[in-house]
Amino acid sequence: LTNARVSLQEIDKLLSVPGYDGTTGTTVFAVTKSDPDKTVLFAQNWPGSPAYQANRGFTVMLKNGDGKSYPKSQSANMDTVGSGGMFNYLPLK
Repeated sequence: LTNARVSLQEIDKLLSVPGYDGTTGTTVFAVTKSDPDKTVLFAQNWPGSPAYQANRGFTVMLKNGDGKSYPKSQSANMDTVGSGGMFNYLPLK
């Protein structure tokens, strides 16, 4: 990164999960141009991800730029969080 206000080490710390060496806590989803604005673009501590920590909440960022943190109880009702879009919450590899 050139002229960055955040270092690579800080970005790595933000995206990692304590206790999961080399595993990111961030899931990025396939999103198309035609998907609605409420389509989930990426999430931190997403239920079902390899580094998911059930005792914690999760954070999502939508295609339209909105973001929000949710309590762990909200994962049972994902319809209120956002849409899975055309690919229905397909994680990128």
